[in-house]
Amino acid sequence: MTGEIANYSIGLAAVADISFIASIEAAAATMFPESVLLAAQRQETTPIGLLQQAQAEKRLWVAQQDGQPVGFLLADRIGEWGWVQEVSVHPDAGGRGIGKQLIMQALEWSRQQQCQYVGLTTFRDVAWNGPFYQRLGFMEFDQLPTPEFLQQALAGEREWSRFCRVAMYYPLKPR
Repeated sequence: MTGEIANYSIGLAAVADISFIASIEAAAATMFPESVLLAAQRQETTPIGLLQQAQAEKRLWVAQQDGQPVGFLLADRIGEWGWVQEVSVHPDAGGRGIGKQLIMQALEWSRQQQCQYVGLTTFRDVAWNGPFYQRLGFMEFDQLPTPEFLQQALAGEREWSRFCRVAMYYPLKPR
């Protein structure tokens, strides 16, 4: 699935796109105040080896404006679950629906992978996190048991988080 958003496009990442991803992730992290993420945590980015592997496995997408990456999404599959490992949009490109389109890409990819659900971890009360995902149809785990991989991810995140982290899921309906 490739989408167009005004003068933005979303597609699978090319090898050359990987070099832009750390700067997008770091810029997006600047949106978090110190009360949510410490300055040192805002500088941490996804390891390049993981991005290279995901690109080779066709589970890394970028949003581009005029050929320049401005957002990305890293997904994975674990059993019957699709997993949004990371999604970031550069603040200069925010508020234009790019994050939503990247999430829609992850949902479509997860359907193609024959997953039953898509999971992610996020800040519960940060507007462009938990509430954003809720508007897209994600739910917190109150009706469904949280899978082990999300429990582990959440436990690790709660060790460094200064703000409430939660796991959420989106049930995929068969087409």
